[in-house]
Amino acid sequence: MFIYHTSIEEAALVADSSSSAVYKLCLLVHSAVVGTAPDYVRDMLHPASERMSQSALRSATNNEILVPRSRLKFGERAFSIAAAKAWNSFPDDLRATVNTGTFEKKLKDVFILQLSYTIPC
Repeated sequence: MFIYHTSIEEAALVADSSSSAVYKLCLLVHSAVVGTAPDYVRDMLHPASERMSQSALRSATNNEILVPRSRLKFGERAFSIAAAKAWNSFPDDLRATVNTGTFEKKLKDVFILQLSYTIPC
């Protein structure tokens, strides 16, 4: 099977496994936030606005996900922790996007922008 890419940056995005994993995590979190993900995925992610004690914080209005605590470094690989950290690391306007197609385009733009700063010219 051949995969054609429209640019060198997109090819590098696919080649970089950590970026690819974060990309897929963010797509899954977006589908959970929008409500199209399965229930078991939505149950693992808790919006910051859900907590009464944190409802007045800025994180509650910025579509952030609560990051569960982990005692071990190994625990940070869990979906609920890794997905929340990846989601919260992106800009507010990206997290506020409701349309999945628009979200994917903006997410690729963010990754390509980050990649352009890391590729030596």
